[in-house]
Amino acid sequence: MALTLNPQYTKALLRRAKAYESLKNLSKALADVTAACILENFQTQTTLMTADRILKELGRQHAKEAISKKKHLIPSSYFIKTYFASFTKDPLAHIVAEDSGDESK
Repeated sequence: MALTLNPQYTKALLRRAKAYESLKNLSKALADVTAACILENFQTQTTLMTADRILKELGRQHAKEAISKKKHLIPSSYFIKTYFASFTKDPLAHIVAEDSGDESK
């Protein structure tokens, strides 16, 4: 009701953001706390810390969702070949090559 009477009432915005946060509705909580930060010209440290906390938690949620939906892909044979080719300075590679050459004779 306070926000309908005064949409710029930061104390009410922060209380509603806290309520949304406890209900795990983080996107709405972030919207309210961001509005409060803007209204306070980003001068209140506790409001900024609240915004940071909510943003981090929302990021964790999105990361968990993305990881759970991620498909595991097998790398291509070209990738595997070039990956192993990047280890060209193997000190034992020439010994293994010589030994395998001697066995075929």
